[in-house]
Amino acid sequence: MSNGGNAGDVVSTHGIGYIAGDEYQLFDGSSPEPLTKWFEVYNISMTWFEALLFCKSRHGNLATIRSPEENDLLSKMVVQSLGPRSQYWVWIGGKRLESMDEFIWMTDGHPFTYTNWFPGYPANGSRYPCVVNYYNGTMWSWFTYDCGYKFNACSCEYQVNA
Repeated sequence: MSNGGNAGDVVSTHGIGYIAGDEYQLFDGSSPEPLTKWFEVYNISMTWFEALLFCKSRHGNLATIRSPEENDLLSKMVVQSLGPRSQYWVWIGGKRLESMDEFIWMTDGHPFTYTNWFPGYPANGSRYPCVVNYYNGTMWSWFTYDCGYKFNACSCEYQVNA
């Protein structure tokens, strides 16, 4: 479902998933308590910085992926939200700061403890600091990319306050 690319015209919130304790599920109208955090996938063309501001405007952050289970959940949500495609490019909240060699999550500034890099990534000396979750038709993996490029989707994460 495309909406012309304006961040204010959010149409797609079909891809919703949640984390409750050790349970990672696509949202089906109900969820167990207590929820830890939840994700939404938006089908909107925007740069990484626009996606970051978009998620913040909705009281969230670009998605932080801390485990294979979260990565799998987010991948399923993208397919559910955007429909079948031969490839997907989805902004997530990872970024390399110019003053650092490591990648951090912009949600909390912590370094990556789980990664799903495409083989050979992140490329040494790469000038691209932003992280995108990519599906090539057979597997999901992370790439570094130009933060100013407009991809057609982003994933926001929302914390549930206890």
